[in-house]
Amino acid sequence: MNVRVPTAAETQANSLAALIKADRRFRAATQLDELAFALCNEVTGVLAYRQAMLLGRGEVGRTIFTLSGAVAPGSDAPFALWVKRLLGNVQQRIGSDPLLLGAQDMPEALATQWNDWLPPLLVCVPLRQGEVVFGVVVYGREAAPTDMELQMLRLMAESASYCWGALVQGGQVKAAALQPRKLGTMALAALAAVLVLALVPVRSAVLAPAEVIAKEPTFLRAPLEGVIEQLSVAPNQAVVEGQSLGRYDQRRLRTQLEVARRTALALEAEVRQLTVASISDVRARAAMPGVEGRLQAQLAELDFLQQQLSRVELRAPQAGVAVYDNPSEWVGRPVAVGERIMQLADPNRVELEIRVPVADVIEFGPGSQALFFRNIDPDAPVPARLVFLSYRATPGQDGVLGYRMRASFDEGVAPLRIGLKGVAKVYGPRVSLGYYILRRPLAALRTSLGL
Repeated sequence: MNVRVPTAAETQANSLAALIKADRRFRAATQLDELAFALCNEVTGVLAYRQAMLLGRGEVGRTIFTLSGAVAPGSDAPFALWVKRLLGNVQQRIGSDPLLLGAQDMPEALATQWNDWLPPLLVCVPLRQGEVVFGVVVYGREAAPTDMELQMLRLMAESASYCWGALVQGGQVKAAALQPRKLGTMALAALAAVLVLALVPVRSAVLAPAEVIAKEPTFLRAPLEGVIEQLSVAPNQAVVEGQSLGRYDQRRLRTQLEVARRTALALEAEVRQLTVASISDVRARAAMPGVEGRLQAQLAELDFLQQQLSRVELRAPQAGVAVYDNPSEWVGRPVAVGERIMQLADPNRVELEIRVPVADVIEFGPGSQALFFRNIDPDAPVPARLVFLSYRATPGQDGVLGYRMRASFDEGVAPLRIGLKGVAKVYGPRVSLGYYILRRPLAALRTSLGL
């Protein structure tokens, strides 16, 4: 099958069409990043290449770095770091016309890795306005371009440079864009205003998660080791003193009690036999103390098991509201002696628990003011004052290390529901506005530098 080879006129026409298409694409770009992406990915009709890279300047010295086939190249990748060094070297030697470079034209540090990253030849096209070269786009190829391709690249670079300048503020890319400008009168006045504002005293404060808890609650603890059969009261249910709250599974205790009772009966029968035999049998008389001791120990165990069985019913030691988790989570759950099962709290006696992360701690003290913003009504903060601050940080349920605080609500505040959560704003001493804004960044900088 014969493949028709395009004539020189057809090739030239195709290149011109591709150049016009690229020019339209450049003019349609609304951002520098979009124009840079088009230069690296959408000009294959003008010049055939395997890889493209661009390094240019944007507004106020911003650096535009683009690689073909990548929307946002990673700036810390090995290839990206090596390419930036290469493009910086190219920008130093490029003039007004396209430049052809190979590994032999590079310093040894760049030439040794050339074959690992790039094709044999680079076509370097400058982006410039007048005599100012503000960027360079590099195309990697296997062979040198023809004179017609170089001419097309010059025209394409002129169109891209014009569009680039139009997108930069002021319409012109200046060589001094990267240099610091001299402060004018307005800039000095703005700087003075910022310095004055930085010295304005403000009240320091931190935000931390908070929860309404019971004040001095009574804890219902497991009186014996066993398995919870059921809890008969619902969370937040009001209970009276002596009311049944739940019970243990009694099967194991009843089995042990029955075994102990039968063992005690057997020992009692043995004691009676030895008592009768001891009248005439010296050996029976000698065995009597040991059997009686075992009987007393068995009777003591029997009494202990009966006492344990009397504790299987959990009863409220005082009136209040039952505060605990989901009842279904306790059914069939083994508990150890002294393990906390629930709280019995007075709903009219509540306080606020606040956990301040270590990184947010400022100078606090008893009596410091706080505002509690409830999740259900954040527009109506509730005032409170600190009454307790832990002396050391401990990890919370979320694993964050922080200090535990308690605050009492001001007089006249209606009691809040136990378990209500929100955010507390805790106030500290007055500090300058500059310190208040820069406290966290300075602390992070100090930590990173190890000062």
